[in-house]
Amino acid sequence: MTMKARNSAGTNRLLGYPADSRLLFVNADDFGMCHAVNEAIIRSFEEGIVGSTSVMVPCPWALHAIAWLNEAPDLPFGVHLTAVSEQPAYR
Repeated sequence: MTMKARNSAGTNRLLGYPADSRLLFVNADDFGMCHAVNEAIIRSFEEGIVGSTSVMVPCPWALHAIAWLNEAPDLPFGVHLTAVSEQPAYR
């Protein structure tokens, strides 16, 4: 067994899946970019399509995304680190 296969098997077991399972992790990126993106990510969570998201803070709808996540504390999320924004008012 290769090192990669051993690592995958260990990860699968830690997550409660058989060692030979193939897993797909779906993360919805850019939460906070705009209203349409936020609505799509929220709907994707509600329908079970995505398992996590990442909030892009220097964006116009980031506060909406953060407020929604605050109401759903069990949902996994991360922060999309961004050095600059193409939105002049959010630099």
